[in-house]
Amino acid sequence: MLTDCMVNLAENIIQCPTCKKYFIRKSNRAIYCSRLCKDSVRDRPYQKQHGRVRTALANGTYKKPELCNKCNKKKRLCAHHPDYGDPLMIEWICYSCHGIIHTEEN
Repeated sequence: MLTDCMVNLAENIIQCPTCKKYFIRKSNRAIYCSRLCKDSVRDRPYQKQHGRVRTALANGTYKKPELCNKCNKKKRLCAHHPDYGDPLMIEWICYSCHGIIHTEEN
C-alpha cells in the first residue's frame, strides 16, 4: 500500500528536458535537473538570432517595415526566421500570420 509520502514523491519525479535524466524536483516550478541544463537552453540558435536582430535594429543597419510580408496589413510585426543559418534573413510578419506559419510547419 502506498503512503501519502510515497505518492507525493512519485508526483515530483520528472524528466529534465535537456539531458533526459530523471530527478526529484524541489519545487513545483523546477523543470531542469541543474543550473547547467537550464543555462544550456539559452545557447539555442534562435536565442542568438534574436539578439542579432535587436542589435541590427538598434544600430540602424536593419529597418523594420510597417506592413506584414504575408497579408500586407499594418499590424504589430514580429521577426520570423525561416533559416537560423542566416541571422538577418527575416520575414517581418504579423502575429496572426506567424501563428499560421508555425501551425503549418507542425
